[in-house]
Amino acid sequence: ACFSAAYFADVCFRASRKQLWFDELLTVFIAKLASVHDIWQALATSAPDHNPPLVYILTRASMALFGESGIAIRLPAIVGFWVMALAVFLFVAKRTSAFFGLLSILFISSTAAYDYAYEARGYAVVLGLCGAALLSWQVAASTGSPLRRCFALLSLALCLAASLFTHYFGLLVFVPIVCGEIARSIVRRRLDAPVWIAVAAGLLPVAALLPLLRAARAYPVPYWAAPEWSKLVHFYLCVLGVGVSMLLFTAANSWIVWRRPTVERPKEPVRREWAAAFGLMACPAITLALAASLHSAAAPRYALPAVIGFAIALSFGAYAIGKPIAALTSICIVLSFGASWLMRDRVVWFARPG
Repeated sequence: ACFSAAYFADVCFRASRKQLWFDELLTVFIAKLASVHDIWQALATSAPDHNPPLVYILTRASMALFGESGIAIRLPAIVGFWVMALAVFLFVAKRTSAFFGLLSILFISSTAAYDYAYEARGYAVVLGLCGAALLSWQVAASTGSPLRRCFALLSLALCLAASLFTHYFGLLVFVPIVCGEIARSIVRRRLDAPVWIAVAAGLLPVAALLPLLRAARAYPVPYWAAPEWSKLVHFYLCVLGVGVSMLLFTAANSWIVWRRPTVERPKEPVRREWAAAFGLMACPAITLALAASLHSAAAPRYALPAVIGFAIALSFGAYAIGKPIAALTSICIVLSFGASWLMRDRVVWFARPG
């Protein structure tokens, strides 16, 4: 509750002060077309922006309800990031504790992902759907209640489908679910058919999106977004932001503490969820591979779901090692969070309107 209150207060302030930039103006322009049918037709033909329609429809609904203020235009992103934070907190806390759940969302808030929490594009919405899909999969894989499992599977399928309707690289949301479920199947030595059916159902929007995909591929790839493997390190640095130094510092100290035989370690989280986290951490590499194979553009922001994987792995790792590294991780995350907060404050204050 405290995080939610602080988050909405901060992000709404930033959204109200930040000027709309070119990509956000494109979102507003398409969202203000006469009807949803016109939005679809524009995206399938001559629209200057080529994303799936959901982000424009959500922005259109937000403006219809709350007007055309900076907050209203960016409300889908604001809510999307909050949903992601809540889902990741619950995902991590289930295997560790509320303390580590909070650490995970503080880490995410110290990365570049937070900058998209108040931007009228689809990236934060994809993050929200990714968090919700992870949580739904966790519930579906571990609950003993048939009714609860049914709702979890339905939620999983809807989140996966919605991610494709938000951004074409929403396909990355499938990665942790597939990786985690493969690991689970290996341990169980059998497939969980309903989970795989839910994953397959999430792919159904692809057929409807084919006309839009053809229109998007007709545009040339800009020079700055050409997929090149030499950009892989750059992708990770852009996605993680100041969190990179904190990750490296914590990893080094984790290795030192882990080698001490006297450290009492709690039981580590379920391995299938480690596999899901590693799948997410590979998103920048998968983004470049997909873009290169499809001859499409690739930007670091397309791989933002990676921050969720790093947050989960960091929290799980600190929990598995025990109290010494947990305290160290807490200090690192707080310092990283504060540093990123101060840098964003400079941007917001110097970007005042007028």
